[in-house]
Amino acid sequence: MRRMTTTMRLGTIGAVLVLVLAACGGSVSDTTTTTVVGGADDTTTTAAPDETTTTAVEVTTTTAPNGSGGGDDCLIGTWSLDAGVFFQAIMDSMTAEELAGGSFEHVSGEYQAVVGADGSFIDRRIDWHFKVSSEMGEIEIIVNHERTGEWRTEDGLMLVTLPGDVPADQEILIDGEPFEFPGGALPFSPPAVDWIPAAYDCSGDTLAITADGITTFWSRA
Repeated sequence: MRRMTTTMRLGTIGAVLVLVLAACGGSVSDTTTTTVVGGADDTTTTAAPDETTTTAVEVTTTTAPNGSGGGDDCLIGTWSLDAGVFFQAIMDSMTAEELAGGSFEHVSGEYQAVVGADGSFIDRRIDWHFKVSSEMGEIEIIVNHERTGEWRTEDGLMLVTLPGDVPADQEILIDGEPFEFPGGALPFSPPAVDWIPAAYDCSGDTLAITADGITTFWSRA
């Protein structure tokens, strides 16, 4: 098994954070991304206007038909993400070269979306713990984070806006051992969501949301 250098660890952790957290909240506009989870190539870059940042591979799935499902009232409440299906979708969307023998796994914790009758939208991760395994070992990331935005429906679609300047609290484990970033914790905020339109299908206690080609499945908490 190859050992990860500090540079490899920093690049891989940053890439995984952006890949997973951005995939849940929507994509970052005007960027082109690529990454490799395991193997020789562990660097990741993003091309964007006037800036270069660490990020990860784009995730795409088949877009579901637009529709209002059970109606606007059905959306109101607290929803919990089906993380197992979500991480499987990430792996299914990546090529064999990008995945490089790696795998994603939800360990524990919860990702919630709280859709308020007052138009508020809370994006919340509670001890959300996932693992990335590759030929170089295992990286575990535990995220706690909450931010509040707004939502509305329009023409049968759900639109959400969320701020991008709310840092997440994360704990990193490398092969089961705590990993400290040089100079302190890695400052990371999930990217902003700017009224991204989403098709949704809400029925009773189940909800499917498709935005930017990514479909996520939720159950009422």
